[in-house]
Amino acid sequence: MAVRVAEIPRRAGDRSVGDVIISITGWKIVDPIIAIMIGIIILLGAVSLVSDSVNISMETAPKQIQLDKVIETIKNVNGVVEQHDIHIWAITSGIH
Repeated sequence: MAVRVAEIPRRAGDRSVGDVIISITGWKIVDPIIAIMIGIIILLGAVSLVSDSVNISMETAPKQIQLDKVIETIKNVNGVVEQHDIHIWAITSGIH
């Protein structure tokens, strides 16, 4: 039986926890429940990763940046007469 590499962590966690619960309680439904829970955890991580990737690819401004404060800071620099066009975007996630 061929096992895809992506299934190995799921199968290992599924079997170790599932086998213990099944051997103690006899509930065979535990195995698919644990598999679904692991799948949901992986799905949530994937959604977050795709969301960050799209934001970086679309060159959106990071959520933590307050544009008004940036503009005010630029205006307070000696010698700055006018600010009319500002571009802020992320080139990676988690670094500001």
